[in-house]
Amino acid sequence: MAWGIAGPTTIQPSAALSAIIAGKPSRWAEDAGLSRADFESDLVSEVTDPQVQARGVHDRGDATVRLALTLYAVWTGATYALEGAPRTLLRPEAAGLRALYTVVANILIGVIGAGLVLRHLARERRIVPAAAGFRTGRRSALATGIGFVLGAAVYLLQGPPSLDPIILVNGFAQVLPVSAAEVLVCWSVVGAAAEASWRSRRTPTLLAALLASVLFGLYHLAHSPPFNTSAMIGGLTLVGLVTSVFFFVGRDVYGTIVFHNFLALFGVLQALAGTGGLVRYKTLQAPLLITAALAIGLIVAMHRLMTASSD
Repeated sequence: MAWGIAGPTTIQPSAALSAIIAGKPSRWAEDAGLSRADFESDLVSEVTDPQVQARGVHDRGDATVRLALTLYAVWTGATYALEGAPRTLLRPEAAGLRALYTVVANILIGVIGAGLVLRHLARERRIVPAAAGFRTGRRSALATGIGFVLGAAVYLLQGPPSLDPIILVNGFAQVLPVSAAEVLVCWSVVGAAAEASWRSRRTPTLLAALLASVLFGLYHLAHSPPFNTSAMIGGLTLVGLVTSVFFFVGRDVYGTIVFHNFLALFGVLQALAGTGGLVRYKTLQAPLLITAALAIGLIVAMHRLMTASSD
């Protein structure tokens, strides 16, 4: 095993290396008609060959990106099945389906699934927790405060559909599990994995930011109208670029979730206002508060597990 750009890299063994691994170097040399000196020379050339090492780095990086994109595809598919196809967010009476969508697509897949992928990548040394936005408590507290202030400012500057504090609390809580899943999947997993895998390129962070933003926009094809329209997808891709700047500059998942949640809050409340759905938000909704708290609690637990796995 050798250390590559994104972590330790497994070099694909030749027959000589396979013989060493199997513990039978002498027998392999005899079968190949080589002297021990020739065998050792071939082995040194194999281990130090730059092309072999580069191939190992490339294969490892490709596997990392494929794993991240697989999570993205599963999460997007679950979103379409539970929200986009039945148009869950446009049906006020579909409270049970909305809860199922939140729990399965966002908490189980978007939060827990992302946590498992990140823990695996951290244990394999393919990414480091800090690159995925998991930093120290003090830094996270500062980033969360900055995310709140900037996010609230953006919300207010857009001419918000409501300033009722109860509606805002309910709306913020409803959107939070979705925003957490979006940030974890698109930025902490896909963005960080792509950046680590493309480290040999000239601008890996810029490329990773563009990929995360585009995938975030395309993910909304799996949602109900108006979020799945071409105009909305284009606008949300721009929102993704703003979130990318915050994530890759601040490198904190909690602050990014809070900031991104304010961006999502405006769109969701605006859509609800258009359908008259804000009425039911005028009293505190316990299920929304519980699922929001559950999402944050799971992220904190995941943070501790991933940090421990990378030690």
